[in-house]
Amino acid sequence: YIEGGSFPYKAPPLPPEVEKAPTINPLTVVEADFLEDHIVMERLARISTREEYEAWSKMREKQGRPLKKDFEAYLKEETEARDNWMKELDRRVARFANDPYAWTVKAHAECMAKKYSACLSSADRALGLKSDDWCAQLRKAQALVGLASQADDGARVALAKDGRKWALQANKNNPTAHEPLL
Repeated sequence: YIEGGSFPYKAPPLPPEVEKAPTINPLTVVEADFLEDHIVMERLARISTREEYEAWSKMREKQGRPLKKDFEAYLKEETEARDNWMKELDRRVARFANDPYAWTVKAHAECMAKKYSACLSSADRALGLKSDDWCAQLRKAQALVGLASQADDGARVALAKDGRKWALQANKNNPTAHEPLL
């Protein structure tokens, strides 16, 4: 929109504390090992629903670039690719079993794949290694909210309440992170 000039805009001035030079921290060995997984998981861990796929298909059809497969073929192919990637991720996490970062990456992928019980287990494993890890707290919150969305009425409220508690704790431990606020 900006490049097309479809509306005027003006960048707001930034406060001086925001304009300071960025801090660059070197990656640990574990962070470096899982860096590619953060990129890959965005594509592999979350598989579109039928409704999302059909909307995407209609959009591509209008653009004259129709999709080459139906939803069932897409689902089968994407599920197989995700499951293979997650098996490899499990193998690599086992190499760093005493590092909370590895477990938070695994928990993130499991939550994206809607494997909420597994996500909860991985987040708990990370929290057992580092109890104040805001990322692990966030993944635990996501897992609990995901489980709440699948639970019956009796358990739903308690799980959602517990998930909110963990999200608030993650926010407290990293107030500048946006994810716990979502």
